Amino acid sequence: MSSTILLALVVFIIFIGLIFIVARKKPKIEKSQVIKLIQKINQTQKLDPSHGLIESHKIFIAGIESLSSREKSAAEKVKKIADDIPNIKKVWYFHRMRNRVAHEPDFRISKKQAEEARIVFSRALKSLT
Repeated sequence: MSSTILLALVVFIIFIGLIFIVARKKPKIEKSQVIKLIQKINQTQKLDPSHGLIESHKIFIAGIESLSSREKSAAEKVKKIADDIPNIKKVWYFHRMRNRVAHEPDFRISKKQAEEARIVFSRALKSLT
């Protein structure tokens, strides 16, 4: 009788473990969708650096929207998937920079900063495939 209970307990623990693994599955974006988003991000090179940052951020947020559709703000969407993005600190850095560009009339960024933002947002999207 005790071996039956022990076996049932082991099976139950394995079952719960499998449910946990499946439930914690990393969110994914279709690779073809990520390629299109990165192409759009790269097209922001033609814009003024500040405008390019705003647009590349907008494209990044549109890309992660399917993974965090319930959240209202861009920050909430990023927060929802933060554990799945290896370069999250840089994503937050450029998110805050985007907010400054959008809300502070005299705040400007360099071409180099805009290019780094494009790279950061593209890498973050790639990590979600």
